[in-house]
Amino acid sequence: MTDTAMKDVAVADEIVAEVEQDLEPLIPLFMRTRQDSLAGLEAGLLVSDFKAMEMIGHNMKGAGGAYGFLPVSEIGDLIEQAARVKDSTAIRTLTGRLRVYLGNVQIRYV
Repeated sequence: MTDTAMKDVAVADEIVAEVEQDLEPLIPLFMRTRQDSLAGLEAGLLVSDFKAMEMIGHNMKGAGGAYGFLPVSEIGDLIEQAARVKDSTAIRTLTGRLRVYLGNVQIRYV
């Protein structure tokens, strides 16, 4: 994968993810899976299931950069770390950041 596939660029007030063209067919599933991650984090917060939230964060950490969404990996890493120390406040904040990112990211295929 080229460096271009790993680049997220903020342009003015937009969030732009540059994704390799050959990954285009996989992106809808990737985005649905991230929405499932959001739902899982919210459910985990309701019942303090830190193990589940740690696993979600871990999976996000591994997947984001591979598809060209480095912020997903970064947020996932932070969620994984926060879940290990049972920091629900941090997880709640990071879940909000993920929601904003997913709701605003514009995908540019390169």
